[in-house]
Amino acid sequence: MRSARGLVFVLVLALSMMFTVVHAAEPITLTVYMGYDSANAVAAAMVDEIIAEYEALNPHIKINNLGRQDNADVILTHIAGGAVPDMVKGGMTMILTLHQAGILDPVPVAIADKIRQSFFPVAVDSVTFDGQLIAVPMEGNASALVVNQRVLGEKGIAEVPKTWAEFAQLGRRITEYDASGKILTPAVVEPGPDWSLCYIVLGMFKAEGAQIMDSQGRLTLNTPEARRAVQNLTSALTEKPFMELGWGGHGRFNTGEIAFGLGMPWWLNPNNVTNITEYRTTLIPAGSAGYGSAFYSHGYAIPKFAENKEEAWRFLEWLALRENRTEGTPLGQIAAKVGVLPITRVDVASSHFAETRQYYTGFMESLNHAVHPSTFLQYGLSNWTLISRLVSDTALRGVSPDNAFENVATQLNAKLEEAARTKSQ
Repeated sequence: MRSARGLVFVLVLALSMMFTVVHAAEPITLTVYMGYDSANAVAAAMVDEIIAEYEALNPHIKINNLGRQDNADVILTHIAGGAVPDMVKGGMTMILTLHQAGILDPVPVAIADKIRQSFFPVAVDSVTFDGQLIAVPMEGNASALVVNQRVLGEKGIAEVPKTWAEFAQLGRRITEYDASGKILTPAVVEPGPDWSLCYIVLGMFKAEGAQIMDSQGRLTLNTPEARRAVQNLTSALTEKPFMELGWGGHGRFNTGEIAFGLGMPWWLNPNNVTNITEYRTTLIPAGSAGYGSAFYSHGYAIPKFAENKEEAWRFLEWLALRENRTEGTPLGQIAAKVGVLPITRVDVASSHFAETRQYYTGFMESLNHAVHPSTFLQYGLSNWTLISRLVSDTALRGVSPDNAFENVATQLNAKLEEAARTKSQ
C-alpha cells in the first residue's frame, strides 16, 4: 500500500512539474517584418524555412511574418495605434528614422559585443550611433569593379590597371566608336544615372579623400578633393567618353558584350548574367588618396515598446549569430538568396555562398575601403543621393560644374536646416 501511495505521490509530483514547465513556456507569438514577400519569392521561401526551423527548436514560439514594410511612417502609425511589431526590417534611412523617433531598443550589450566580434567592421559601424548599435546589420553591399574576363582577353588585356588615371586610358583604348566619335560599345557601364550612381560617387569621394560632411555635421561638399572625384566620372562620360550610364548598358554587360561594370554584388546573382563563369570582381581603380567603395545595408531592429521584446531579441540573436560550420548563420543564408555579401566572417565560408564566393572577391576586399551613408543620415541628410547630380547634371544635362556643385549644396543645406528645425521643436 505504501508503495502504491508512493507511486501516486511521484506521479502527482511529476505531473505538477510538467504543468509548471508548460505553464512557464506559455505560447508566444512574435509579430515581425522579415522584409520579403512575393517580389522576391526565393528569399521569402528561405525565410519561411528559417522561421519553421526556429519554431521547431522553440515550440512555445510562433512567428507571424508580416512580410515587407519599407515605410517608417507606416511603422510609426502602427506603433502610435498600439499595434507594435516585435521586429522590423528596413534600409538604414528607415531604421535611423525609427531610432530618432525614440522607438527602437538598443541592441543588448551582450549581443552587441558578439556582433562586433562576428561582423565586418564597416557593417557594425553602419548601425552604430552614439556608441550604441541600434540594429543588426544585414543585406550588405559594397561597390567594386565587375570584370568580364572573356571580353578583356579578346581585347588583349591581361590585367586591370591599379589607378583611375591608367584605367581611363585603357577605357578609351578599348571603347568602340563610330565615325563621328559616338560610343558603340563602351568600356564601362553603370546603371545610373541617379539611384546607383550616388554610391559610385560616394566611393570616388573616398578614393580622392573627399567628404560630404565633417564630424560636426557641416556640409563640406565643394572642395578640391570632391572636384577631382566628380571630374574623374564626368570626364569618363564626356571627354572621348568610355563610360555609359543606364540600364540598357547594364543589360549588355549582363549578356557579355562589355568589359567592365561599376557594380554591386547583386549584379552577379547567377540569374542576372548569361554566363557567370566569365566574370570576376576587383577593387575600383584607386584615386589620389587610395581605394574607395561605398557600403550600404539594411538592418533588423526591435521596438522598445514590443510586447515580446526579450523573445524577439532571442530570435534576432539566433538569426544573426547561430553558427553552423557549413551553412553559416540564418541571416547569411538569406543574404545568399538575395544576392548580397556575407558580412559575418563565418558566412564567408558558408556552403550557401559556394557558387558565388569566387566572384565576390573584389566586393569582399572593398569592405576594407568602404564608407557608408549612415555617417550623414544621422544629421537628417536623407536626400544625400543628390550627389549623383554632380555628375549626371554636368555630363548629361549641360550644367557647368560650378552650378552643379552650387545647386546640390543648396538643396542639401536646405535639408539639413529642415532637419535641425524639426529636431529643435
